[in-house]
Amino acid sequence: MTLLIVAFPEFSPSDLERLAELRARNDPQAGLIAPHFTLVFPTEATDQAEAVRHAETVAARWTPFTIRLTAAVAVPDTEAERSHVFLTPAAGWAEIARLHDHLYAGVLAPALRTDIEYLPHVTVAAFPDHAQAVALAANIARLGVDMVGAITAIEVLSFDGGAVETLRKIEFG
Repeated sequence: MTLLIVAFPEFSPSDLERLAELRARNDPQAGLIAPHFTLVFPTEATDQAEAVRHAETVAARWTPFTIRLTAAVAVPDTEAERSHVFLTPAAGWAEIARLHDHLYAGVLAPALRTDIEYLPHVTVAAFPDHAQAVALAANIARLGVDMVGAITAIEVLSFDGGAVETLRKIEFG
């Protein structure tokens, strides 16, 4: 079974509704998993119990922090013929990147993806054509995006190819 570690940002109900509508129209994974920041990409490189213990150790050293999504960018997928639209944070970027780096230490070090640059983001769309992603990102930018929220926990998830299951939600501190 594949595992991954994510952070589900806490937003206002109106921002969550806006994200849900955007993802429902444009993201095939919208029904599979709520809006999130992927901190550890899907991997089978370690035992689930070890990954949970490691995530607990890392999370114990963190305190909740604010995020603010302010930009939409179109990004080609490195593994498939498609492109995504990401919402990226102006506030919280450094904290998310550091959390990603800390989680990839220890037992998860062998799973680190060095073939792609880590970009903190919430995915809102996936398209088979990059031009579609560029157009949506430009439209989102024209309308404006400014969503303020918080990250207070991380979750270790398992994925069997069809469903995502939470193995452990770990509050910071």
